[in-house]
Amino acid sequence: SVGLPVIVAGEAWIKNKGVTFDPTDRADYFALLDQLPLRRKMEAHAIRRARMYAFHFFFRRMIPLRAIDAPTGRLPLEICLKSLDELRPGVDAALDIVCNGVLDGSDFIYPAEEYAHELKEF
Repeated sequence: SVGLPVIVAGEAWIKNKGVTFDPTDRADYFALLDQLPLRRKMEAHAIRRARMYAFHFFFRRMIPLRAIDAPTGRLPLEICLKSLDELRPGVDAALDIVCNGVLDGSDFIYPAEEYAHELKEF
């Protein structure tokens, strides 16, 4: 998303999104490597697309659950509930999305743009 071309070798979340070089076989991969260093940056429309996908992947597909915390930034995770009422539908939109995805098969997509004020700073 900073404008540097990326060659994807193997399976990756960014592959086939229209923002990377995605070799289809070994020969294609080595042909791309033979072009290094690439002298051009990504085009503006590709950078915008990469940033939009990064937002979707990191903020909409990664669902922040208030009931779960990693106080040390590592495992084990801790459950942070004061009462079971916090698990009721309508209390935590993110938890509702996960539950609806499991129970109804709906998409696991968190509308982060609607909850930006709740995001923790990194």
